[in-house]
Amino acid sequence: MCNNLYKTFRNAFTTQTTPLSRQKQALLATKPAPRPMLGALDSGATGHFVPMHYKGLQEKLTPVGITVGCANKTAMQSRATDILDIPQLPETARHCYKFNDISVPLISVYRICKGTGLKVSFVEDSVTIEHIHDGRILLIGHRDPASDLYYLPLHPENDPLPRVKTAPSQIEIPNDCSWGVRD
Repeated sequence: MCNNLYKTFRNAFTTQTTPLSRQKQALLATKPAPRPMLGALDSGATGHFVPMHYKGLQEKLTPVGITVGCANKTAMQSRATDILDIPQLPETARHCYKFNDISVPLISVYRICKGTGLKVSFVEDSVTIEHIHDGRILLIGHRDPASDLYYLPLHPENDPLPRVKTAPSQIEIPNDCSWGVRD
């Protein structure tokens, strides 16, 4: 009798048809959604600097990359170039360098603004990238309260976070809007 009880008990946890094992399989099969990669906006960076694992649009390994000085007085050398997967930015503002020595991608405010007709505006909790001439907002990012850094999504079309999103191409105000109108 003990032998049969042992087999029943053992089979309850190893047989694929038991409810427990089906539940365990379902839990193992469900993977959490990947976290979106965010880039910290950097007004002092001369280029966009991303980690080697960033998946851009056109990676090219470089035998001799650029050398960049870091804030801690060290230097790092790029290992590849790529194109940022941010279609809202013009092509001239999307070239980036990839490094082994970097963990948080740095997005250069200078590269976004240089010769593109774009401006970057920081307010208390958000950042916008917009056209200078018509004010059309291209991207909206957020300030992380823990680090006080401003972030943009590096794949904005796939970003599941509602607080970091691609802005509509133009903001439309209804004709019946009477905000700020005085009689």
